[in-house]
Amino acid sequence: MASIPETQSFLRVIEIPIMNEDEVAEAVQWEVSHHIPFGLENVYIDWQTLQSGHKPAPGRMEVLVGAAQKKVVDPLYELLKALDLDLAAFELESQAIVRALISPELSTKQGLLIVDLGASATNVIIHDHGTSRFTASLQKGAGEC
Repeated sequence: MASIPETQSFLRVIEIPIMNEDEVAEAVQWEVSHHIPFGLENVYIDWQTLQSGHKPAPGRMEVLVGAAQKKVVDPLYELLKALDLDLAAFELESQAIVRALISPELSTKQGLLIVDLGASATNVIIHDHGTSRFTASLQKGAGEC
């Protein structure tokens, strides 16, 4: 597995009207275009519908959406391929942090805040009922204090 830096990615839970699975992909593209600063043509997008303990508004469903910039993913993929390493998947940095720090028992709790203080950036992850609901990368780290 390889991790995509938080500053170069996007992870959010969005709400869309309840619809068939085949319609969700188009709705996700439309909704994400309003939230990401990168432009749809410049990112890879993946999503999954959620069945968490959190209740969406009536008539709506929740979808976890992740997006990563192609200009970051493609060179990383080419490097790993050139090194003859087998790559199972890419994951966003926030997903790796949650997987490393939160036990399955703790994961289902309500309202966890994770702050990853790095040298040049600080990542903030809001995790609730088994899902990372929001992430942000602040361009200020411990090395700049």
